[in-house]
Amino acid sequence: MCSSDEYIALLNDPHRLANLLKEKSHSIISDATFCHIANHFLHQPISIEGFAIQRNLYGRPRSSSLNECEIDLLIFNVKQCLNSKFEQLTKHFLQYLHNINQLLPNDFRDIAYLCALILLPNNNRNVIACIICAYLEMNTST
Repeated sequence: MCSSDEYIALLNDPHRLANLLKEKSHSIISDATFCHIANHFLHQPISIEGFAIQRNLYGRPRSSSLNECEIDLLIFNVKQCLNSKFEQLTKHFLQYLHNINQLLPNDFRDIAYLCALILLPNNNRNVIACIICAYLEMNTST
């Protein structure tokens, strides 16, 4: 098991941090560590490596809700992706969005699906269809 300090110490080595988070995907991370990592990325340009870390961070079980800095990071990521001309970011952003969507309050989930649809070029019809199906499944399940 890794301590929170180990994760934070690797913030400047994104590849190693992403791998560690993936390897330790079932370990519990404190809310303070989630917030510290989110705050770090609020002050960084978006990157594939950054999304790999965030994808692996939010792809783990968590008992608490997202805190304000994590919602701020989601909004920041959406804005940056919408303004980015780097299409390779889209795939990595969508993986992050898929994982964080499970932790979002219900009010935000619609926005997450809408963002995914806006970011995809029209030639990704199969992916768009999958997103719409996931949205319908999420909103019609009882």
